[in-house]
Amino acid sequence: MINQGYPAKLDHVFATGEPFIGRALPIQLQRLADGPLEQCYIDLIYQPMRDPQGKIMGIFVQGHDVTDVHELAQEVSYQAAHDSLTGLYNRREFAKQSRKVEGITGPHALLYLDLDHFKSLMIGVAMLRAMRY
Repeated sequence: MINQGYPAKLDHVFATGEPFIGRALPIQLQRLADGPLEQCYIDLIYQPMRDPQGKIMGIFVQGHDVTDVHELAQEVSYQAAHDSLTGLYNRREFAKQSRKVEGITGPHALLYLDLDHFKSLMIGVAMLRAMRY
């Protein structure tokens, strides 16, 4: 955590008295003493604790590992935007990306490739895959 910016956030909370709340923050953690660093995601709260005079006397820290939830959300997001058979953008995501490009000034080009019988080819591939399982 030292070289990942979290102590600086802690110092900022102590200096300003403003709490810090982070959701699904990326962090490299070594879960086992002799294990490798793993990419994880945490929800994190730094809440200043004050004495009766209002002086900050400490900081309450709470962290919660949300790696599984984050990875599942990423997978659902990918599935919502891509065709499961080809991995290409689906119609909705293609339209979304097209709208983004329309807002950019400068020349653009759109290549539309229509393969004859592509749909029937993909149906055949899907059927072959299904027969394997």
